[in-house]
Amino acid sequence: MIRANRTLLESLVNNLVVNAVRHNRPNGDITLVLTGRQLIVSNTSDEPELDARQVFNRFYRPSEKTKGNGLGLAIVKAVCEYHGWKVNYWYENNRHCFAVNF
Repeated sequence: MIRANRTLLESLVNNLVVNAVRHNRPNGDITLVLTGRQLIVSNTSDEPELDARQVFNRFYRPSEKTKGNGLGLAIVKAVCEYHGWKVNYWYENNRHCFAVNF
């Protein structure tokens, strides 16, 4: 069981899933794994690794052709900070991976 503000938790999950869909490659795949106190969302990608130091900053967009306004991951980080959770990003095997540790 996770104790959280429901609206904020929904926003966190929505932003991670929307980003995975938006930045997935055609015919790629998206994986959501919930185990214990961790949620991992990952997607295949033809895009290069993101800057892990900046990825959660407001308005961060790795290139001008990147869709979105650069706020989704900043919202994810803010929700995590509000609840005392940790969020991490890494790039592995042509996949962008995001983990939230509750």
